[in-house]
Amino acid sequence: MTQNMIVGFLLIFGAILVFFAQKTYLEDALSPLFGPYFRWFFSPVACLVGLHMVFGKSAFDLRRGLGLLFFWISSVSLWSMFYDKSRLFFDIHGPLIEWFDEIPALTLLFGFLFLSLYLLFHVSYRKILSQFGEAG
Repeated sequence: MTQNMIVGFLLIFGAILVFFAQKTYLEDALSPLFGPYFRWFFSPVACLVGLHMVFGKSAFDLRRGLGLLFFWISSVSLWSMFYDKSRLFFDIHGPLIEWFDEIPALTLLFGFLFLSLYLLFHVSYRKILSQFGEAG
C-alpha cells in the first residue's frame, strides 16, 4: 500500500465520519473553522480527493495541499460574505473588501475557488467553456 493510498483512505474515512457524525462536540469544534455547513462543503471535496488518491489518479503533494487550503479559505470567505456575518477562522472577505472593494473581493474569492478546484481535480476550464460555445 502506497503513501497516497493511505492518505486517500484517511481523507475518505475522515470525510465520511464528519459527514455522518451527529455529535455536538464535533460541530462545536469544526463550525468555527469551516463554517456552519462544513459537512456539505468539505466532506464531499475531501472524499473525492481521497478517491482520486486511492485509485491512483492523483498523488498528495504540495499542489493538493494548497488546493485544499485555497478551497477552505475561499468557500468559508464566500459563505461568510453572503450568509453568515460572523467572523470565521480564515475568513478573509473583510480585509479583501477593505483593501479592494466588494466586487474585486468577490472576484478574487471566486478566482481562488476556481484555482483550488483546478489544483485538486485538474479541471479543464477551457474544455468547459468550449462546450458552452458548441451548445450555442
